[in-house]
Amino acid sequence: MKKFLVSAVLSASLFSYLNAASIDKNTLTINFEGYKTANMVGTSGTVKNPKYTFGKDESSIKGLLNGATATFSPKNIDMGVELITNNIVNVFFKTLNNGKNVDVKITNVIEGENQGSLTAKVSIGGQYETVGLHYTIKDGKFEAKGVLDLFAFKNSEQALKDLAKAAPGHAGISWSIVEITLSANAK
Repeated sequence: MKKFLVSAVLSASLFSYLNAASIDKNTLTINFEGYKTANMVGTSGTVKNPKYTFGKDESSIKGLLNGATATFSPKNIDMGVELITNNIVNVFFKTLNNGKNVDVKITNVIEGENQGSLTAKVSIGGQYETVGLHYTIKDGKFEAKGVLDLFAFKNSEQALKDLAKAAPGHAGISWSIVEITLSANAK
């Protein structure tokens, strides 16, 4: 009986570990938070309907995400408030890259126990910036976070100035750092 209980507990633990070793690609979302004002007030947004490609091995996070790509138009950004969305799409991205698509490629996925890291290569206007993201798996949720510095892109300084000028809520300041969050259900 004792062997049976130990075996059952080990099996349940292994099942739980293997179950959380991948993500449900159909639930993957891209969210971000930019900052404004001298007090660095956050403004959150999401990317609606990005086009993804994934690795073929869905049994692990590395197999699914290493080499995965996402492409989206700035027109698919939703800030939750129409005026803010309009300013991001028609002012910021118009200056930054003339409204062209943003491309992301995931590389260097490292898996640990309920955590890991990955690298996102972000392309805006033909220029690339590498963003390191740390991920955790907790309560059945995968969440990866990293920070993109917009100053890596050539028109960013002017784009941030134009945004601060067009958006009175910025009080003249748009910060160059953007926190990126990828989230999905773990499986």
